[in-house]
Amino acid sequence: MPGYIAGVGYQQAIGRRAFTTLSILWNFNDDPRYPFNNPLFRFGFLVGI
Repeated sequence: MPGYIAGVGYQQAIGRRAFTTLSILWNFNDDPRYPFNNPLFRFGFLVGI
């Protein structure tokens, strides 16, 4: 089942090679069996080596 999502995100440096990320996404698939509700919030960390 394909899902189409779009949204905006923000990335903040917390060191020379480390970042936090926050994304707010909207699901454009109207199928009630799709496992995600609107809006989708994603938070994460990125670390480069």
